[in-house]
Amino acid sequence: MDDLLSPDEQIKIWAALSDAFLDTEVNYQHIAKQICDYPLPVLEHMFFTEVTPVCAANAFAVIPTVWAAFDEKWLAEEISKNLSKKRTVLGKIAGHIKLKFLRKYFAEEWQEIARAIEAERISRRP
Repeated sequence: MDDLLSPDEQIKIWAALSDAFLDTEVNYQHIAKQICDYPLPVLEHMFFTEVTPVCAANAFAVIPTVWAAFDEKWLAEEISKNLSKKRTVLGKIAGHIKLKFLRKYFAEEWQEIARAIEAERISRRP
């Protein structure tokens, strides 16, 4: 789906979406301003299948290790590694279960991002 995006665009989107997992109050408007030009279905796919599996651990941590921003190089490497993993049948099943859990757990987070994107799009109309 994100095959149509350049590597720089992917990193820009990953970095923006990863802000939802920082140990600070989430600035949805800031996220939206960076990525509102991209289609919501693409952003949602990237949020849940690429960014969330890599960054969710920070949100679940008792003492999160990332407060200000995820390093873009690290983020790109971790997402690429996660996407390129060869999985056994059991691994695929476990991955599917994990994705369902992450979708449910972070659904409100995504809804806030989507609302902020829509608001940003409306504010840019002439």
